Amino acid sequence: MLRKLLKYEFLATARVFGACYLGLAALSILAGLSMNFPATSNSIVGGILLTAYICMLVAVMLFTFLTIIRRFYQNLLGGEGYLMNTLPVHAWQLVTSKLIAALVWAAASIIMAGASFFLLTAATITSAPVLFSSLGELFVQLSHLPAYFEASTGLSFWLSLLQFLLLMAVEGISSICRLYTSCMVGHQFRRWRVAASIIAYFLISFAVSTLMDLIPWVNASEGVLFVEGEGFIHFSSQFWVLLPTEAVLGVLFFAVTSYLLEKRLNLD
Repeated sequence: MLRKLLKYEFLATARVFGACYLGLAALSILAGLSMNFPATSNSIVGGILLTAYICMLVAVMLFTFLTIIRRFYQNLLGGEGYLMNTLPVHAWQLVTSKLIAALVWAAASIIMAGASFFLLTAATITSAPVLFSSLGELFVQLSHLPAYFEASTGLSFWLSLLQFLLLMAVEGISSICRLYTSCMVGHQFRRWRVAASIIAYFLISFAVSTLMDLIPWVNASEGVLFVEGEGFIHFSSQFWVLLPTEAVLGVLFFAVTSYLLEKRLNLD
């Protein structure tokens, strides 16, 4: 049943996200091409296209964030909730379907943002030989990056990359589940539920921040990553404290959300 829920979730969101990504890609190419022509590179047209690309990039990120909240709130706590919550599935399966879809679209938006910047840069090169030469040079530099990283830091490049991706995934799950928990807490009120959800989110975030400050060897202001003299970023020992902490918080938020959705749901 979880597979069917995921299929429904992706079908409900793929068309809109696909249109956003295509629009972002098109604007990045147009903005890049406009920099190559004297008629537009220094004109208002080029400026408008570049501004439109930046606005579209911000809009995609904002749209992704709002969609994560809207799909959960409207689909489970709004009018659609009368249908969704009568399906023969457990509450945790409904939450899991929303969570997986949210993670996929959040990752896709980040990847698309990087791809759009690459398209923008590539579109500024009108000569095919120069473009292929630049791509080849970039590939060579990237192939040397692991060895350079290990020689400069003494750390395994692939292990550090794996740690980074793992922590980003766990923090993403925890952050999304925190949003869901805030929506469920706000939903317990009879009036001003949206406002109550926003207040609940800030209160929960404050509590989490306070908890992080109380954990030994964790400095929230320093963060997880720090920069060495060579400019490489790698993980500090805080990683081994923050990873299980974020994992526990994610499980806690997920459990609270599932419990409230199953036991304390009120669609009136």
